Amino acid sequence: MPQSPSLEMRTKQSPGLRQMQRMIMSPQMQQAINILQMPIIELSEKLEAEIAENPLLESSDEDSPENRILEEAEECWKEAAEEQEFTPEKELRFDDQNFEILKRIDDDFRDYLGDGNSYIKRSSEEEKLKTFMESSLCGQTTLFGHLMMQARETFSTENEQAMAEAIIGNFDNSGFFEESLAEIAILNNFDEKDLTHVLEEIQHFEPHGVGARNLQESLLIQLQAKGKKDTLAYRIIAELYQDLLHNRIPQIQKALGCSSKELTQAIEGEIAKLELHPSSAFNDSVASAIVPDATVY
Repeated sequence: MPQSPSLEMRTKQSPGLRQMQRMIMSPQMQQAINILQMPIIELSEKLEAEIAENPLLESSDEDSPENRILEEAEECWKEAAEEQEFTPEKELRFDDQNFEILKRIDDDFRDYLGDGNSYIKRSSEEEKLKTFMESSLCGQTTLFGHLMMQARETFSTENEQAMAEAIIGNFDNSGFFEESLAEIAILNNFDEKDLTHVLEEIQHFEPHGVGARNLQESLLIQLQAKGKKDTLAYRIIAELYQDLLHNRIPQIQKALGCSSKELTQAIEGEIAKLELHPSSAFNDSVASAIVPDATVY
């Protein structure tokens, strides 16, 4: 007997049972995963923030991760030591033949390294010289230290040296002085005219260009130090500095009445060789310490 359409439709649409397995992450699990992925610095900052917000939490150095790792390592070591069966060590005995073999091996090893230039046998005098050179190594000189050394050689009175120190201590990373002399005079009980004289002397220090109030003045100081005060390059920076910054070459040539060859030589041959950052030879930055995310003992 043929099956009716209604029955066939009911058969196709009948519900079926299917077993499925899903994993639903709770907020606690998500928080735990995020904490496990944090570097040690971010984790430390998060813990400090939680302790500051939650009065029920407190910090203890005894419960630090380093102490827990050490405690667990000591426990594992003790367990391993208890399970290990130690046997008494036997006394090692050497005869003359063994010592001769060791001596020959040592000589061959030295010759092998000597052929590859990986080992150099030094005399006692060379060792003393090497030790002296290693002990004579010094840290890199900073811009402040370099300028203060010149200030002590230039200024004879303690008051002038103190003013020089106050001025040099306010230089920015490029070696420019953008602070107010009047403010430094008030804060340190100095005479402003004396400060101006000291600053003008400092502007003659090396590296040339330090102590300037801006880049334009620094470039002029550098040209003056090279004996090029009466040159076309000096006039360009002193009189047409803004046109130079905006690359208005026709206006500069028209204002100075020079040829294009002379203008190119002044810009590319002299101005382009000046230092935009006079303190570039000195690195005053402090190396930051690297904190490891994990330590293995």
